[in-house]
Amino acid sequence: MFDGHGGKEVAKFVEAHFVTELITNNNFMKKNYEDALKETFLKMDDLLNTDEGKKEILAIKTGGTDEDSSNTYAW
Repeated sequence: MFDGHGGKEVAKFVEAHFVTELITNNNFMKKNYEDALKETFLKMDDLLNTDEGKKEILAIKTGGTDEDSSNTYAW
């Protein structure tokens, strides 16, 4: 579980997306794990700042089930 410095909603967002982003990272596939981890953490920041990311955080916060706010985005 992620520690939630950005709040529990951010922790849940990262929990939902981190592994997928990590294993599809080019550096991860090349076994350059340190760079892959750094890039994936930065990618989480980028995703959180998208309109879709903001909607997903709001849905997590409010317990919403709006299909536009689900964690099934194709980033």
